[in-house]
Amino acid sequence: MNDCPADRFFIRDGYTIREEPEYFVDSCRETEGIVHQPDVYPFAAHLARLFGVGHLIDIGCGRAEKLADFGGEFKLVGVDFGENVTWCRQNHGFGTWIDLDLESGADLPLSTEIVADSVVICSDVIEHLRDPTQLLRFLRNLRGKCAATIVTTPQRDLARGVNDPGPPANPSHVREWNTAEFGDLLVWAGLEPSFLGLTRNSNQATTRNTILAVIDRLHPSTFSTPPRDFSVTAIMTVFNEADVIESVVEHLISEGVHLHLIDNWSTDDTVGRINRLCEAGHVTVEKFPADGPTGTFDWGDLLRRVDEVAAMSDADWLIHHDADEIRRAPWPGVSLREAIFQVDQAGFNAVDHTVIEFWPVESAHLTRLERDLRYFQFGTRPGHFLQIKAWKRQPSTVSLAASGGHEAKYEGRRVFPYKFLLKHYPIRSQEHGEKKIFKERKTRWNTDERDRGWHFQYDTCRIGEALTKSATDLTLFDDITFDLRYLVERLTGTNLSSDTK
Repeated sequence: MNDCPADRFFIRDGYTIREEPEYFVDSCRETEGIVHQPDVYPFAAHLARLFGVGHLIDIGCGRAEKLADFGGEFKLVGVDFGENVTWCRQNHGFGTWIDLDLESGADLPLSTEIVADSVVICSDVIEHLRDPTQLLRFLRNLRGKCAATIVTTPQRDLARGVNDPGPPANPSHVREWNTAEFGDLLVWAGLEPSFLGLTRNSNQATTRNTILAVIDRLHPSTFSTPPRDFSVTAIMTVFNEADVIESVVEHLISEGVHLHLIDNWSTDDTVGRINRLCEAGHVTVEKFPADGPTGTFDWGDLLRRVDEVAAMSDADWLIHHDADEIRRAPWPGVSLREAIFQVDQAGFNAVDHTVIEFWPVESAHLTRLERDLRYFQFGTRPGHFLQIKAWKRQPSTVSLAASGGHEAKYEGRRVFPYKFLLKHYPIRSQEHGEKKIFKERKTRWNTDERDRGWHFQYDTCRIGEALTKSATDLTLFDDITFDLRYLVERLTGTNLSSDTK
């Protein structure tokens, strides 16, 4: 790394640092019940599970109480100096505790095998250092050797206001960054983050005033272009989806995905709306069952047909896709096809999804899903948290039907650590909801499937009740704000705090 411009570490001119910070004794959890960054360590453990590594390394671990919560699952390494690391050695009967001054420039005394088998955490450490250069070099040396590194620090503008002159209110902090400044610092240090956003600052607050960066081998700048013959096919079952089918199919095509549509004998113009796309070769269509409608919604039979189509497909990857959803890659500006290719190249063969549900807040005319339905809430039903619906074509049997369509099951499945986003639009207006629920769903349920515990999601709906929601109970969706604010939630689908509604 070259010297940082003006030695300000990218913080704006006029900001005053603290020249003599106090030593930070990590006792807040013990004395006040406060857990800072409560989602960071569960997030690290989530990544470690899916990357298949067995160590968590905590750089600047303090008393390591958050790290210790995972001592039964992972081998733990804590790095700190002074009173904190002494306390760890005296009070934790497990783990490896390394006494190391992070401004000294010393190397981490761990084998390359342990580092390769780890996710690294450096949570709220960098703001304590007079000169963070050595820590940044330290983290850069770990990049590419460990599975992923998570770095957090307070977001100055959100915590203190955009005009805060410094020094920080915390007497142990030297300086604090805003998100843009911190991103510039990481890029300068050779630590360009794959993901950069916010997380909750404590278990006693819903505010998201902490910057969180994920640094790994999967930054879009490193992505290779998929070869021309790399193909992704979505398989979609439909029944009377004329109001949204064009939006959804056009989105899939724009994302580089071919579509095979299984029409369950729609009685509206679902198929007619996409004839031009079929003629252009982007979509293939079949009627199912082939010998005509059964009069019931036979979900098990439809899923078994999806399994059959997937088994016969020569696509590299398959997606089980519904007609009322839009899917996006975890990296902004990267198409589904490009993102799935990177998943494949990274050695994973399945993709899970985070579900957010959009609801109508007024009886507006619907023409484009993403433009006209903009208020959402995170998925709440159990099925929303199991959405492994994209997979690499397998030599062995792949089954969706066994899980009711929630996951593709097969031997040797390796799920990508970062979830893709699934934007779900089940009800588009009061009129649409009444038609869908009371005429096209409840009257067509397969009784055997009901006995199996399927198709209960609309049981509480009553004719005449409002199927729209109040905007005050939902969150307005904006791509940039969502990606920034709900970083952990969108990548994991978990750790939802109260302000996600």
